[in-house]
Amino acid sequence: MKFSIKTNNVENVLLVDGITRTGKFLLAKIVSEFEDIEFFQSLPALEHIPYMFGLGGMSRDTAISLIKSTIDYAAYDQFLGRGLNHRVLDRSSIYNSSDSASYLKRQFENLESNDILRLMRSNSKSFFFVTHNILANIDIFLDAYPRLKMIYIVRNPVDLVYSWNRKEYGKVNSKDFLTMSPDIEKNGYSVPWYYSNWSDEYKKLGEIDLIVKSIKTILALTAKKILSLSDIEKRKIHIIRYEDLVTNPLNELKKVEVFLGKSINCQVKDILLKEGLPNKGIVNKQEEKSKFIFDLTSEKYTKILKNMERDYLNGDDYCGLSIL
Repeated sequence: MKFSIKTNNVENVLLVDGITRTGKFLLAKIVSEFEDIEFFQSLPALEHIPYMFGLGGMSRDTAISLIKSTIDYAAYDQFLGRGLNHRVLDRSSIYNSSDSASYLKRQFENLESNDILRLMRSNSKSFFFVTHNILANIDIFLDAYPRLKMIYIVRNPVDLVYSWNRKEYGKVNSKDFLTMSPDIEKNGYSVPWYYSNWSDEYKKLGEIDLIVKSIKTILALTAKKILSLSDIEKRKIHIIRYEDLVTNPLNELKKVEVFLGKSINCQVKDILLKEGLPNKGIVNKQEEKSKFIFDLTSEKYTKILKNMERDYLNGDDYCGLSIL
């Protein structure tokens, strides 16, 4: 059965994407303060569909139909004030928006469906979502939304390994029921999608080694995908470094302003102040993190991680993996 690919109700989709623990939600809170950008949403289906399609788990028409439907419902509900995240402690909480009052007010407005559709189809309005690892399977999103723009955030790989370890992401076949993403089955193990081309090595790796291999794999898949894109498609992606964002945010946001063609809201400085930015000292803990990680890493994966960090510090956003 073939699913119909409908005309877009939403044309301008903006994504902030990156590996887990790169600072996406911090970046998204700030970018939400740009003019004509709706406050960001986090919808897990938008990050599951691309890799399920990429691994052959669904057809192109099914994937595009699901992505468009998910975004249409999200945009429609947002204009009605439905589904707003009211949990104050979450980064995606509506109370993190400087314009939270107007979003809350929507719950009491009686807009007609046609009025909402006109707002959704506005050429000036961008609908904003935070995702994980979509860039490695970006093709289906580019097919669905020709005007798509993505800000991809990267971070020192040692920081990522340290943070993943604190979250215990190196446990294979975890029984953690909070791990709700669709996994793949590999030799009786339930594992993340990016294990798909691995041998059985992961069964024998220590937790830190497994994390290093995971991050290396995701970055390599992402770099390979970037190389496969046309020049026009590459211009739809803007890469930002976490370290630059936290130490010199206004400089980085000016670049984002040019990329998006949208002005920075005057409220953005209040958001930066609230987040404690700029923070020059945030990168000073690198030596401490490195010592902790390398004491737990095997000789093979210590070498891999040190090479990745060296390449990253020398300016390669993909840690030397762009040739893979």
